[in-house]
Amino acid sequence: MKPKRYLPLYFLTALLLVSCGPSITDSTSQETFVGGECDSGAIRIDMNTTTQQSVIEGGYPKSCSYFCLWVPEIGSSLDIGISRFNVDLDMYIDTDLSVLELDDHGQWESNSYGSGNEKVTIENPGGRYYIQVCSFEGKASTFNIWSEFTP
Repeated sequence: MKPKRYLPLYFLTALLLVSCGPSITDSTSQETFVGGECDSGAIRIDMNTTTQQSVIEGGYPKSCSYFCLWVPEIGSSLDIGISRFNVDLDMYIDTDLSVLELDDHGQWESNSYGSGNEKVTIENPGGRYYIQVCSFEGKASTFNIWSEFTP
């Protein structure tokens, strides 16, 4: 009986042919959206994600945190919300950060009384949005901020 010393060579050749064959790409995969610049005072968040953030103790605007979110220019809706907090937080949104910094509540707002979730829906969104989250009573809290973009 002959030794099977060529078996490893056949195995390596087959492995090489499989790994060098044509690649298959999933045509339904989406490219990662990058967006543009954010003001240096805002924390950048990515669309379709949830992240834990916080506000600090103090009066307005010291108790506010600012976030920047970019979405593609053509979309049908954008939901932005905050959840999982235990003090009265309010959320204000605008395309211009300076509007939020001037005690204006921006184009969209969610400021229900209490510690229930806050949510804003923007129809036909596109571009950059600044989100301001403030503690109504000036108390510190952690919270989750999330977004859901629908093309």
